[in-house]
Amino acid sequence: MRVIAGKVGGLRLKTTKGLDLRPTLDRVKESIFNILAPQLEGSRVLDLFAGSGSLGIEALSRGAQEAVFVEKNPQAVQVIRENLSHTGLASAARVIKGEALQTLAGLGPDSFDLIFVDPPYQSGLALAALERISEKGILNPGGTLVIETSNRETLPERAGDLVQKRRLTFGGTLVHLYKRMQAEERS
Repeated sequence: MRVIAGKVGGLRLKTTKGLDLRPTLDRVKESIFNILAPQLEGSRVLDLFAGSGSLGIEALSRGAQEAVFVEKNPQAVQVIRENLSHTGLASAARVIKGEALQTLAGLGPDSFDLIFVDPPYQSGLALAALERISEKGILNPGGTLVIETSNRETLPERAGDLVQKRRLTFGGTLVHLYKRMQAEERS
């Protein structure tokens, strides 16, 4: 696994071998970031169920101002810290060791421009995270929520003011892109 583009493009990242974690494939990551490119510069990013941190690190490499990584597995947290150090991006990052849905409870409204959610497949956590993010309003208006699931999982077209704008299929993986509606779109 590697950082695909940006300031540290091409650098290899450590992964968490032996754990029940599934890193996002490079081709999936590249497709996601090609879509997100216009909104990365200066953005604030949340990487939930961060695993090795590859999504948040890719965002930082491509111009995000800050990234917050949330991961409950202590070995994965260590790998995230090592990857941030290796890429020289640690000063723009905060790593939280904790359960993703509980961590969301402590975040304030309009906190992030971009949120990545990549939970274990078929765990029910993708839908739970979507609902919690909608309830808490932590995604800025106009911001994007990216949720990766198995192609056997379904997510609603809408959750509160979050509307699914696009869905990409990569073999057994689905990537759902939600936008938070602006105030004028909600009325």
